[in-house]
Amino acid sequence: MTNRYFLLVLTCLFVSCSEKEQNLDEEVFNDVFIQLAEKMRLKVSEIYPVPPPPLLDEKNLDSLKENLILYAESLNNYSAYLRNYYFHNYTINADSLNVKIGINDTLHTINPHHISNMYSNNEYLKENPEFRKLLVSNTQNLKSPKTIDINRIKEHKPFKIAKTSELGWKQELRNDYQNNKDFYLSGILDLSRVYFNKEKNKGYFTCSEIANHYEIFTQLILVEKINGKWKIKSEFYSY
Repeated sequence: MTNRYFLLVLTCLFVSCSEKEQNLDEEVFNDVFIQLAEKMRLKVSEIYPVPPPPLLDEKNLDSLKENLILYAESLNNYSAYLRNYYFHNYTINADSLNVKIGINDTLHTINPHHISNMYSNNEYLKENPEFRKLLVSNTQNLKSPKTIDINRIKEHKPFKIAKTSELGWKQELRNDYQNNKDFYLSGILDLSRVYFNKEKNKGYFTCSEIANHYEIFTQLILVEKINGKWKIKSEFYSY
């Protein structure tokens, strides 16, 4: 009986540790999300309302009735969008904003060897040898892609967050995506897995903003756990 109990406790501890290890990526993203949004230029204060729907073309009488119905729907959607917007007093009514950040469903893997070669001579890393050691020593640590558990990212206000699959966002729809939406899409973030040191108190990952720029905007993010919370220590423009 004693052996069974010991085995059960050992199994529970192993499962608990495994789950904690699996959720480390989300723990980092939860702690640094607002910092990260700012680093990726996704500021609520810089958002302007999308323009209203174009005026109704009344010249084509054959389809006027159908157009009137569609136009009324567009105006209703736009009215709802403006009611949720509150740009001029966003700091007071942050909870009323309907500004979303999309996050790609999958945390992708990166090539640590490539990262090491690109940044090993960076001035910040020269002055912070522990981070430099992390990048240089991690060249063989190839992590598998993983589906993000977005429910574990809770510290995201005033933004709302959603997976790209839930938003129905695709790169080819970028120019027309905002049409008739009752929320404002601030941006789409594509995140990598987080690569940690052995002590699990320092790490790095890449983050790309892929919705608002003609070219993909990517940064390498260095993080450190300080007083139980992850903080962004530095960031560098990447490939």
